[in-house]
Amino acid sequence: MPSGWHVWEQLGRGPDNTRFNPDESVITPDTADALSEAWSSHVTSDLSEPILTGGSLYTTVATPGAGRVRAYDAETGTIRWDEQLPAPPIPGTPGPVVLVDGALWVSYPGSGSAACASQLTRLDPRTGSVLSTETTGPPILGPVVAAGKTVAYVTSAGCGQPARLVVRATNSPTASWTYTFPANVLPGVPSIGHDKVFVSAEDEVHGFTLTGCGAASCPPVWTNDLDLDDGTAVNALDTRPVVSPDGTVYIGANVQGSETLVEALDAATGARLWRTDLHPAPGLGWQYFAVAHDQLYVSDHRTDSPNGALEVFAAEGCGQDVCPPTWSAAIDGLPVGGPTVGGDVLHVGLFTAAGSRFVAFDARGCGAAVCPLLGDVDFGAEQPVEASIAQGRIAVVAAGSTGATLRVLAPDG
Repeated sequence: MPSGWHVWEQLGRGPDNTRFNPDESVITPDTADALSEAWSSHVTSDLSEPILTGGSLYTTVATPGAGRVRAYDAETGTIRWDEQLPAPPIPGTPGPVVLVDGALWVSYPGSGSAACASQLTRLDPRTGSVLSTETTGPPILGPVVAAGKTVAYVTSAGCGQPARLVVRATNSPTASWTYTFPANVLPGVPSIGHDKVFVSAEDEVHGFTLTGCGAASCPPVWTNDLDLDDGTAVNALDTRPVVSPDGTVYIGANVQGSETLVEALDAATGARLWRTDLHPAPGLGWQYFAVAHDQLYVSDHRTDSPNGALEVFAAEGCGQDVCPPTWSAAIDGLPVGGPTVGGDVLHVGLFTAAGSRFVAFDARGCGAAVCPLLGDVDFGAEQPVEASIAQGRIAVVAAGSTGATLRVLAPDG
């Protein structure tokens, strides 16, 4: 296992959140049917999406009021170190850990009267030793996102101020610039691509210049209100934007609380390029997506299908305002995690009343409208909800009634 590779450093693999590792070459369409569990580790709490880098696997062990970051040997499962995080006076639940500029970053929100004492900690990935801890004021929502030496994150409303987007250098706690959202607006986790920061905020998506505007507070360079052509109101789902290499931003959206879709926006202008069709969904709907091989992979729950759907669209659209899928994957359960692509293999977790499974498909399709699976791994009563792929390993977080299990899969032999 090459020790120098940094291959899944942030949630979604990188700041663009494509959930695609093009460097994966061990797990292929020829070896996907031989996947099995190499090792596992169970905790009676929650685990964040694993970070795979340099032969190590990192995750937050997140219990309300107590939080740790743990490092495993990605090949054997041996715990290399386990570090208790410095916590605010009244700690909440720590956020996910990510690798940024050679250090592990993790936020730890305060709760109650200590909400304004939330912490942002940097750890040495080799030893787990604390490199620095700072107080951020209002808690950071979700993970820190970084491109090079620039960090972006969103803070929640509180401490006498609305939610804010904060952009700063990795080597300075002082913000390079910020944007303050209107009162009572709840933004999502940002994504970065094409020299811009993208943030969804309820019924809008904003695009900002990553380097700012030369002032302490910078407005977006564009805003898309997501409404459909007939004026129907649309709200962004609780999913991060995905930014494709060709300059398209994808955002999941909900229409009138009963239908979902994905909108494709121009990263430079925010103009809608195309969208998927509407389909009925339970409540606000569960919808996740990835971008790889010039394709958009969308998994979601549907009320018109007992098994939900895993559909694939041409990433550039179809030349029309509304585009149909080019192919779909044959699934027999509800997708409970986002699609994840490693090399030429598409993976997704499925749930059925009889048990959960982690399944694989050829990411490039099969030349037919519906493609069969290449292989699967039984997860029993635990639901595979998070996954990352690197160095011939798939690290899957499975949620169950007694906590979470980190299950690492690899081809036999």
